[in-house]
Amino acid sequence: MNAVSPLSMGLSAGAVETRALRWVAGLVCASLLIGGFWAAGQQATQPPATLSVSGLGTHVQAAEIHRVLADALNGPISAVDLRVLRDQVLTLPWVAEARVERLWPSGLHVALTERVPLARWGTESLLDRDGVIFKPRLSEISTELPQLDGPADQAEEVLQRFHGLRESLSEAGLTLTGLSLDVRGEWIGRLAPGIPVRFGRVDPMDKVAVLGGPVRRVMTGRQSEVERIDLRYTNGFAVRWRTGDETEGGR
Repeated sequence: MNAVSPLSMGLSAGAVETRALRWVAGLVCASLLIGGFWAAGQQATQPPATLSVSGLGTHVQAAEIHRVLADALNGPISAVDLRVLRDQVLTLPWVAEARVERLWPSGLHVALTERVPLARWGTESLLDRDGVIFKPRLSEISTELPQLDGPADQAEEVLQRFHGLRESLSEAGLTLTGLSLDVRGEWIGRLAPGIPVRFGRVDPMDKVAVLGGPVRRVMTGRQSEVERIDLRYTNGFAVRWRTGDETEGGR
């Protein structure tokens, strides 16, 4: 018969206890993992529980985001296509950029950038700082914005020309409030207080000197009496007054 010393008996008991603790810990971990997978599976079949939105500005409300994503929010979150959601958010006229991402375990987050309007475009649209035309509600179009117009594919060019021309004319004490490019390629500006200026097909910047010089001097103190200004002459101009009279001059 083999004898077992008290020391060896103590070690064997400790080993047994360690194995038992490891077995229990493993069982607990397995249970947690199974429970987690089961919960995740259950959540994947449910609609998104939360929808958060960041980047809201003056014109885009969280309720609008919920409205355009309503169909997606009623389906299982596992079936959500984030690219489709992004495209739906971009259908809102005031949204310039959008990103949609999942939030664990069952939420969605929309980060958006709102458009910044720089001018009116035509009668029913706005032009943002990137030269993009968009169509908001008519009540959202401020009459205090400059009035621009032209072919849609040349909107960015019209915007750039307007900025350059306005800056140059302001140095001469004139305020440019609008600029348009018609179908014939002719530029038509508008000075405060609503005076049409016909530049013709040349670059409007080529007419800054005559408009800010002799034309301005002719109009001094009488701007409210001016009906229109014609700068289509090669070496001159014509100012038509509301009385029907006309003043012509050279450079």
